[in-house]
Amino acid sequence: NAPTSHIQEFTNETWQARTGEPLPDHLILLMWSLIVSLYPLGGLFGALLAGPLAITLGRKKSLLVNNIFVVLAAILFGFSRKAGSFEMIMLGRLLVGVSAGVSMNIQPMYLGESAPKELRGAVAMSSAIFTALGIVMGQVVGLSTSRCTWSRTSSWPSEAPASLARSAACTASARSAARRTAPTASCCAACWPSACASARTGSTSTITT
Repeated sequence: NAPTSHIQEFTNETWQARTGEPLPDHLILLMWSLIVSLYPLGGLFGALLAGPLAITLGRKKSLLVNNIFVVLAAILFGFSRKAGSFEMIMLGRLLVGVSAGVSMNIQPMYLGESAPKELRGAVAMSSAIFTALGIVMGQVVGLSTSRCTWSRTSSWPSEAPASLARSAACTASARSAARRTAPTASCCAACWPSACASARTGSTSTITT
């Protein structure tokens, strides 16, 4: 995508500042591949964490606590340039992936349980719809930003980590503002009585319809 060459250049500059020698092209590609692939790997860890987190803290509190991962990622992105560490970008990508994995699993549960019965299906589907819309908007903004800075490429690599930090910080701020004012999800006792009992007691009873 748009920032590929800029992150690769930042990685190469960082390595050259440490060792005095540039990275070979195949290692630059390997580092970029790791940066990209750590996001879905974090999503896997987040998906595994989502279930216990939702039962222990509840849906809304889990989503609020989940913002910690994004805030930590924003800090890592923001200081990676000053620290001269592309590893901080890697760790930040992993944390953003964990946050996405938790959010994509708990958010539909929260929406489905807090929405009125007649709107439950539409509200639950809105999570996937707005996720896809956000991805499209992110690609458009990233492409336009990259095009605007092609005429001054010497400054863009230094701005790439800061741009990642701003993106993560805006995401965390928007999530916190929306979820702090959102209603607490309540179980639909008439439809899922065993689910309510399981959520309150932490038992592993089987949910039957």
